[in-house]
Amino acid sequence: MNKNHFKTIRFYVLGISCILAYFYLENASLIPDLIETTSKGRYSGFPTFFITGMIKYGLLVYGVLSIVVLTLLLVRRRN
Repeated sequence: MNKNHFKTIRFYVLGISCILAYFYLENASLIPDLIETTSKGRYSGFPTFFITGMIKYGLLVYGVLSIVVLTLLLVRRRN
């Protein structure tokens, strides 16, 4: 296997791990506990909710798009 194969596999693993991290954050009680803790502040936890949502959906979008783009590039290269 050459260097390009390892790069491709590394990007697939990164994309899958981002999707798994999204599902972990979606199902874990970490974020609701964090928002409940910060709800006593001035803005009632909205900035925390917003930032954690951006992180979660950023992980999901990056994971899905990286897998789709890599697959399209591999299919195009094979033809």
